[in-house]
Amino acid sequence: MGWLVGEILEWDMMASAPENTAKRAVARRVGRALLGGYGALPDTTVVSRAAVLRVLTHAHDFAAYRGWHPELTHYARSLSRLVDETRAGTLLASSGLL
Repeated sequence: MGWLVGEILEWDMMASAPENTAKRAVARRVGRALLGGYGALPDTTVVSRAAVLRVLTHAHDFAAYRGWHPELTHYARSLSRLVDETRAGTLLASSGLL
């Protein structure tokens, strides 16, 4: 579940430009549907950590196999925020998934 949440967070993160509000709304709707489909969530901290790990792994893979790209700067900023929100226990709520 956390891995899929990470994919959804990344989708939302990459659609953060103002012209992409419809894409962000869809990403959040999909995330809420995924989490809602499970009924009672397991430990949200574990789900959040797995989600952040997925985004980090994707950024690493991109950098390792494709090389540097300016988009990775956006990933670094976003990952910092995702880690902070995970530590605070607010990642899923602040991302609009709960």
